Amino acid sequence: MKRVPPFVLGYVVVSFLLGAGVGATMDMQVAAIGAGLLVFGALVACLLCYWLVGFEGPWLQLLLVALITNPTFLLAAGVTLHDIDCIVGRKRGWDCLGAAIGIVVAGGALVTPLGGLLWRWFRRRSPSSTAP
Repeated sequence: MKRVPPFVLGYVVVSFLLGAGVGATMDMQVAAIGAGLLVFGALVACLLCYWLVGFEGPWLQLLLVALITNPTFLLAAGVTLHDIDCIVGRKRGWDCLGAAIGIVVAGGALVTPLGGLLWRWFRRRSPSSTAP
């Protein structure tokens, strides 16, 4: 049986914890949706990272590919950019709620690949990973 690469494990676990943690501040249903969205985006991005760069590739390339191929990040960034008037302050009110949620989701999707890279770095440095 093949082991799960450390980057994938860190990326998915951080996505789950962040989505569930931020969503739990509102409601359990939102926590489940938030965790599901971030984990789905992380799994799709991991599949494309494996195909494009490989999990042992340079950290900067892996980070950029993980961000650019994450559908959750792309969707949140698209929603935010669609309401750019809300971001720059030309428009206010309840119409800007989508842009605000998009910023929060995109920010969460920005942080999660760093968890995967951090776990990969930690596993490379630990003495148990070099043992036969």
